[in-house]
Amino acid sequence: MELQGVNVLTLLYISFGDVSDKSIDPKEWQAITTSIYRWTPNEDRKVIDGIMQDVKDFYFQLTNYDDLISTLHNSIDKVKLVIPEKEKLKVVFEDLITIAKAKGVLRTDAVEILDMCARSWELKSYFSDDDEDEV
Repeated sequence: MELQGVNVLTLLYISFGDVSDKSIDPKEWQAITTSIYRWTPNEDRKVIDGIMQDVKDFYFQLTNYDDLISTLHNSIDKVKLVIPEKEKLKVVFEDLITIAKAKGVLRTDAVEILDMCARSWELKSYFSDDDEDEV
């Protein structure tokens, strides 16, 4: 994965984790880090850590809730541009579920965001009755 893709995925994962319950705890950050490392097996971890920290710093400078939601929506759209393959989008979707469950519970607002991702990426969500491909 190109480093631009790391930016996009990190922003999606952070905004998803934050917007779904308004915080990123250490378990969620570990899930995000593990997912990003899996996507970038041949990259220098220090470089990836730096990118992830820059994205995290950018995201947490946003203070307006509408900006946070807009960032989440934009990230969902951009992921499909940097990862157009449906099989890989399914992996991103699974990553989001892992991040959502990192605190031990899958919250209703996280399920709604997952459903939004599934619709945007033309995947069938675990949580809806859409006729799209099964995840």
